[in-house]
Amino acid sequence: MRLKPREVPAELLSLAQRQAGVVSRSQARAAGVSSKTIFLRVSRRIWLDLCGALVLDPTQPATPHQTAWALWLRAGEGSVLSGRTALELHRTRLDWLSRLPALVIVPKTRHTRIPGAVVRRGNHGTLRTVSKFGLPLRSPQDALIDVVPFMVEQHAVDALDSAMQLGLFTHVGLLNALRDRVVPGCKHAGAITRAIQSLRLEGESHLERRFAALLRAVPGHGLQAGHLLLDGSGVPVARLDWGHATKRIAVELDGESVHGTPAARRRDRARDNALIGMGWRTLRFAWTDVVNHPSAVLTSLRTALDTAVAPAPAHAPTPAHAPTPSIATRYPCEGNI
Repeated sequence: MRLKPREVPAELLSLAQRQAGVVSRSQARAAGVSSKTIFLRVSRRIWLDLCGALVLDPTQPATPHQTAWALWLRAGEGSVLSGRTALELHRTRLDWLSRLPALVIVPKTRHTRIPGAVVRRGNHGTLRTVSKFGLPLRSPQDALIDVVPFMVEQHAVDALDSAMQLGLFTHVGLLNALRDRVVPGCKHAGAITRAIQSLRLEGESHLERRFAALLRAVPGHGLQAGHLLLDGSGVPVARLDWGHATKRIAVELDGESVHGTPAARRRDRARDNALIGMGWRTLRFAWTDVVNHPSAVLTSLRTALDTAVAPAPAHAPTPAHAPTPSIATRYPCEGNI
């Protein structure tokens, strides 16, 4: 069938409408478009080559929906989308999303390469999938864990931390999900095990390092990391993430693994109330604050430091009555809380 310039067979147009404007080369040929015509239209930018598939109307930048269809059509029936592509279709607002690779899981018997994507062969009978926009996808949790072996270790830990802040995982749940992937014969067991070790060993320290880097923008801030707060008798009351002894400002960093449970939040409130009773002001920042809103964090810090007034020395006489028990007995010193 000879086509006029820019003419598209009605059958192919109808198919493209169901596939976000994307068709495979085999679908185009089956509709009567020759390989030569495909080549000429791509070279003249009438059509766009996207991951080996064809976008028939490339007037706008390719959308995540179109990229997903292009990857799936290129991989073929029986494939499953994972990684960044699946997370984008799930509309997961994950930090570091751009650093995650697009991942396509194909049947074990299939050998294929896809430009711009990681291809993994797997047993589809054991994969948990969901259907969205007519495409088979991994769930957001599975899609993230699937790509851990293909990422730089620190980038993987950053992405997993972000997922915990979004509530996709608890710290324990994430560790268990990663451990479930380490099975006999798993070629990526080493990478997954290293991610587990990083999450276990770093805990909240990764958030603290991010905050410490942010503090470089506040020269002379006077905050001390791991500040040990003592009562009037020299008894340890609490160990603060960061503290300014003169201005009585405490900074607490609320990571998901320690502060994400209802019990932990109740403990934090009691701790803050006790610090207020001692004349201290507490600022709390979560991962999303430090990573996504650093300017707001810095503004809060500067305002607190600029407006704080050092307490006057106490000259009160020794009370005749029994001293009030320090909050050390009520809220014992806990490391890195």
